[in-house]
Amino acid sequence: MIALVIAWVISLFYVLNKGNLINSRGPGFLDIDLVTIFICYLLVRHGSTAALIFAFVQGILIDVFSAGLLGLTALLYLICFFSVYLGCRFLDLLSPRGQLILVASAVFLRRIIFVLILEAFSLRVTLSGSSIALFAMSAISTGIIAVPVFVIFDRLERAPVRRM
Repeated sequence: MIALVIAWVISLFYVLNKGNLINSRGPGFLDIDLVTIFICYLLVRHGSTAALIFAFVQGILIDVFSAGLLGLTALLYLICFFSVYLGCRFLDLLSPRGQLILVASAVFLRRIIFVLILEAFSLRVTLSGSSIALFAMSAISTGIIAVPVFVIFDRLERAPVRRM
């Protein structure tokens, strides 16, 4: 339960500060997607309902705070959720290898679909080889970071609660 609360708090802080972080370090070269990592953790530890609600609410919050197309990020995070949910049938999300592959593929899929949606609405965004390489680097780095995040959250869940 503690990991669930921490995931919400960290994710809200991340959503509120993501624009400032990206602007200060340049154009999202290694944009770590903590929301997708938390979606995967919640899916495996708290069930599909908690992960689905988390994905939708975080997507809506990002849309509201970024003044973007309302519902676009929510749709993208729901696609992340369903891709991981279906991927769990083939890979074990409890193993580090499964965590890395499923998180990285969900992040990569989310970025590709985002660009394709922008292209469909003629927002003059093109999908080039260099952008695909950046998406892949970002997805792999997010997948690598997912493994220690899962370990930390698992230890927080198992930590004994002190009563006063």
